[in-house]
Amino acid sequence: LLAELQRRTTFPLPAGLFNNDPPDHTRARALFSKAFTPAKVAGMEPQIRGFAEELAAALRAGPEAIELMHDFAYKLPMKVISALVGVPYEHMDQLKAWQDDWFKLYDPTLDTASKLAAADGFIAYQAYYAELIERRRAAPADDLISALVRAREGADAFTNDEIVSHLVVLLFAGYETTASLTGSTLFSLLADPSLWARAGDDAALLQAVIEESLRMHAPVQMEPRHTTGPATVGGVEIPPGSAVLTFFGAANYDPQVFADPLRFDRSRANGTRHLGFGWGVHSC
Repeated sequence: LLAELQRRTTFPLPAGLFNNDPPDHTRARALFSKAFTPAKVAGMEPQIRGFAEELAAALRAGPEAIELMHDFAYKLPMKVISALVGVPYEHMDQLKAWQDDWFKLYDPTLDTASKLAAADGFIAYQAYYAELIERRRAAPADDLISALVRAREGADAFTNDEIVSHLVVLLFAGYETTASLTGSTLFSLLADPSLWARAGDDAALLQAVIEESLRMHAPVQMEPRHTTGPATVGGVEIPPGSAVLTFFGAANYDPQVFADPLRFDRSRANGTRHLGFGWGVHSC
């Protein structure tokens, strides 16, 4: 399977931002920052509000019973990330299926036939982005793909494979984590009707609710890492080259940092100290 993947496409993908260390990470982040700017995201606010209002109107006009995750929490970030990246929204279901195929390739419990089928999907996924990159190179648009192509200028330019790697990771990170946070925040608000009633008219209160939701229900609960040297954590010696799992979700419940960590408290003095966005150079 590995030999066939490497013959037909790039596998594994080049390291991106979340699984790369300096100096390569520094180069990639500097180039990516040229394309993914705060001004670009801020400029999308009217469009994002429009997406949210459109989906809310559909919920109001629909049946009395609704499924918030399917009908709103997932659809909103999918619309936003498709507009930001520059892929048609109607292609998102197919892209998500290919994204799932990518994850299946790392599933040790999956049978060979299923992995071969997933490999075909992952190959098609890369081919889709490669074609889109070439189209944007010929006719740039106001989207992230075009900006990443422009960021290729100079000696430290992105390769095509690196652009594909960034797009694959960003697509998943752009909708999956946001959908999870939206669902957790809605759950917290609906659990307290008085809070729900007040948060809509109080931006500061809503921000505090979001931060506490990030602490209690971090969209990314853990991330695998490898030790670059010997380490000792909690009295346990870890040899270099060992695979370790860093659990952000557990750290967010550390009673030495957060008093009464099992309680949802929107007024925490250190409410933004959570690890919902990671830490250090890999901060999301």
